[in-house]
Amino acid sequence: MSRPQPPTLQSGRYSCAFDLALLAGCAGCSCAEKTPVGEQIVVYCRARNHAENCHAWLGRLRQNAGFALPALRGAVPMTHAQAMRLRCGGLRGLASQADGITEDAAIGDVAALLAGLSREADTIAWERVIRAVTAWRPPGRRGRN
Repeated sequence: MSRPQPPTLQSGRYSCAFDLALLAGCAGCSCAEKTPVGEQIVVYCRARNHAENCHAWLGRLRQNAGFALPALRGAVPMTHAQAMRLRCGGLRGLASQADGITEDAAIGDVAALLAGLSREADTIAWERVIRAVTAWRPPGRRGRN
């Protein structure tokens, strides 16, 4: 199993582990900074400690979701849909572990959620988190008008 990539520094900002979830609207983050680069939008993290914590949690998600997402077990790269499922579904499952947050509630601040869960990392019910990963589906396509 490959280790999660450490956050990389770019112009005083760090790579965001949950960038796909933030861009898709699955979650928000107080440390995120969206920057246009060419024709795309890149999400950076302004706080190194939160970037490192988020990358560590993404690594835990990858490790624990190995049986649910076959691409995580081998050298085959993940598809975009699998990466979205891991991030959005994983955040929903982790949010369900926090006090008073339901799986369907919007995740307003990823950095705060994961920082709070870091104190309880040993008590995470991973089977519930992985169930949320496998259950997550992208929102339906909007019809043309």
